[in-house]
Amino acid sequence: MSDRELQRALRRWRDTGSSEDEAVYLRERLRSGELAQERLLLAAYLGHPAAGVALGDSLGELSELEAWLSAQGLSARVDQLEGWIRDWCDAEVAFHFSHLAAFLAEHAEEALEAYELAAPPHPPPAALSERLFARWVRGLAAWGPLIEVRAAWAIASACLAALPECALAPLAAEALDRVAAWLVCPCSSHRRATQELLPLRIVPLEGPPEHVAAAEALCELAQCAQHTDPRYLALVLARTVDAGVRALLGGGALGDAGAERIRRILATELLPWALDGVEIDPASVSALREEVAQAEELRGRRSRGELAEWELELLARAGHPAARIAAGATGRYEPDLEAWARAGAALGRRAAEHVATAAARGARGPWGELRPDDPRLGRALAAARGGSQEGERVAARIRELEAAQRELSSGGALANEACAACLGAARAALLACSSEEDPTWAVVDAVAQAKRALRLAAQHDQQTLTETELDERLRDAILLDLAANLLPAPAPPAS
Repeated sequence: MSDRELQRALRRWRDTGSSEDEAVYLRERLRSGELAQERLLLAAYLGHPAAGVALGDSLGELSELEAWLSAQGLSARVDQLEGWIRDWCDAEVAFHFSHLAAFLAEHAEEALEAYELAAPPHPPPAALSERLFARWVRGLAAWGPLIEVRAAWAIASACLAALPECALAPLAAEALDRVAAWLVCPCSSHRRATQELLPLRIVPLEGPPEHVAAAEALCELAQCAQHTDPRYLALVLARTVDAGVRALLGGGALGDAGAERIRRILATELLPWALDGVEIDPASVSALREEVAQAEELRGRRSRGELAEWELELLARAGHPAARIAAGATGRYEPDLEAWARAGAALGRRAAEHVATAAARGARGPWGELRPDDPRLGRALAAARGGSQEGERVAARIRELEAAQRELSSGGALANEACAACLGAARAALLACSSEEDPTWAVVDAVAQAKRALRLAAQHDQQTLTETELDERLRDAILLDLAANLLPAPAPPAS
């Protein structure tokens, strides 16, 4: 195919943003030899919709995994790999506990009695979602050693933020740097540079389980320098991911939502390489170091009383990187937007007011585009900033918003409906700030109305956004607003 046709397919995809047009572009790249079949297959395995459409065999939910592996002829290969990993783990157990076995043989009766008294019950079998996720992770081995190490590096990098700032953190970051250098240039000298760090002793003897698990993930990653056998690297990846799940999900059950979150972390790292050949950016580790330094600053502000505990927790739950590190085990990231709004409201009335108002301000974009000269939304948001301190003004703004909503809802056009939803979000924010009742319902309504405003505005512009894209767009707007209001820039030192 000609370069002109390839560029035409690219322009069309950029104009529409649809998965179908991206799939056409990917197929044309495949035909021209610009994109390798195995990389397109990896993109589909990572859940990229357009890659699945281009191949005619997408992998969306993990429940589709077995059928997908069979269709691609990979099922038997993954079976063999899982068998090898089980044999390796059995051999490790036999090696480490050989002396214990000898002791038990000599003292069988006493040991059996002690076991019956102290042994915990057998753990329940892993849930289906956990077994499918573990098999999906091992299936990455089909794309070779570098993909296995790159995937482990992505999980370990995410865990660096969960590792507390201590004397061990720089060594963990150094391990990430050296593995990244080996991925960019997989030569023997870069591999030896990682081997020099082994054994990587950064696991704290005590502390929150999330911190311990984060350190374990980084230690497991460093083991990739021991052997280059793809089967061994699949074991390294599996153990890194297992520790990463415990660190990033707070020790809770994996579940479908947790599995999708870990898949997104891996896709964020692997998709740019699969589709565009993008290598690891060494600056990403530097960015993590900066976030750790910012977290220390936030901890200092909290200890000086400049940042309330609920403010730090709210920012952490919203996904603020430095706040999540500073908040430690309490800073759980909540991927579901409505659940996050409820959790934010549970932190207290002040937190509820900030969440509701930030959500309403997140819908300012459609209002500004569709009704740039109408001041009613701005007046309402200004009143919400004052909150319960301006009861009469808030009441007047609520009445004004209700009348404006009725006016706009009667029009029926998408633009009017979007603007009415903007006003609905502002009204909910005002109620959250002024009502003496539990503000949770108003917070959730503010988020729902703001999300509806963004959806309707996109439809008015003939754009189609998925629920995930809407959630991410609104969450980003909320986070920016919270950071601007809760983390004002420190005052410059007096001259």
